[in-house]
Amino acid sequence: MLSLTFADMAVMEPELQELLDEAKRVSVDRRFCRNHAWYSYLNEPDRFKNRMLKLVGFNSQSKAPLMHTSEAYDLAYKTIYEVLPPCQHVHPCC
Repeated sequence: MLSLTFADMAVMEPELQELLDEAKRVSVDRRFCRNHAWYSYLNEPDRFKNRMLKLVGFNSQSKAPLMHTSEAYDLAYKTIYEVLPPCQHVHPCC
């Protein structure tokens, strides 16, 4: 197993750091849903996960081989998703 950090990945793909910073700045209201901000339920290309997939994962557009590994995908997913604010709505889907 590789010893990869998010900082290492951000050097290879600076847009990952931009995505993390944006996730930290998300503003919420009473209807905010973390999962809706992350996942694309209606094929919305601007959702965080869709944008992350261009940078890391098996089918990413990255030129760095390490960015195509499952470890890189898991680390980017966990790091970015976990800084999004929690759901504020009362809908039982989350």
